[in-house]
Amino acid sequence: MGEIGVEAMRTLVCAAMVSAASLAGCTQESVHPLGGGTSTSTSGGSSSSSGSGQPTTIVRQVFQRNPWGGPPNNLLVDGDFELSAAPGTGQYGWTVFTAAGLSATQIPLVSETGGTCRTGLRCANASKGQVLFGRGTAPANMATSHASVYGKPSTPPAPDANPAAVCSGLFNATIVLCDTTSILVGLKPALAPSDDGFCEYSADVPGSAVALCLYIDMKEDAIVDSATLLPTPSAAAKIAPFEEPLIDQQRLHAIGDYIRAHKRLDEPRPVPGVREDVR
Repeated sequence: MGEIGVEAMRTLVCAAMVSAASLAGCTQESVHPLGGGTSTSTSGGSSSSSGSGQPTTIVRQVFQRNPWGGPPNNLLVDGDFELSAAPGTGQYGWTVFTAAGLSATQIPLVSETGGTCRTGLRCANASKGQVLFGRGTAPANMATSHASVYGKPSTPPAPDANPAAVCSGLFNATIVLCDTTSILVGLKPALAPSDDGFCEYSADVPGSAVALCLYIDMKEDAIVDSATLLPTPSAAAKIAPFEEPLIDQQRLHAIGDYIRAHKRLDEPRPVPGVREDVR
């Protein structure tokens, strides 16, 4: 073959060996789909570790969110704040007040969007001194229910902050009778924030023949989200009764008077001078 022919043959053999090795490597490669509702990419951003032990970085988290709020059996009109984040002071599921003493002034709800919220696409960005009044109803047949709402400090707490104080210091949350604003039960704050920084307030609610509402009195600036009032399954675990939080009774009743005068969600009142058809 000659010296040139032998060298060309060696080159072909080496190329074939490299190609075979590459193909063998490809056959051992597998792709695993991401589990759950969250996926992360691995280039740039903050550090984490991969299964191989090599440091990786997370630049983005992708969440699956429901723009209509949930869950579907929630007895609050707009527990997830998706439909109340609108300009003005209209007839929404949540009404926001700045109130003191015997006066109550309605203001627009200030909202946040995206990853700041715990669920859905929108949540309330409430300020210290404000009151959030969430409209709801009661389960049928005087059934019991379970109330829950989540809050997160607008400013991250100090690393050495007492976790229980972080949660209990955000707001007072109370289930009230919508028509009279009489207090039914207070919601108990969690002993510490969860991994996402949110504190849950919750309580078991006795049966009621009239509609139930959620009254939130803000003690600090906080994100408020994921409010639910759900019928209680018969086998559900019970939460110990929580001592009624200290609430300004004059302020509560002033807001109740405003709600009854301006925000009725029941049968419309007759319009003076307009005759209704009799059938």
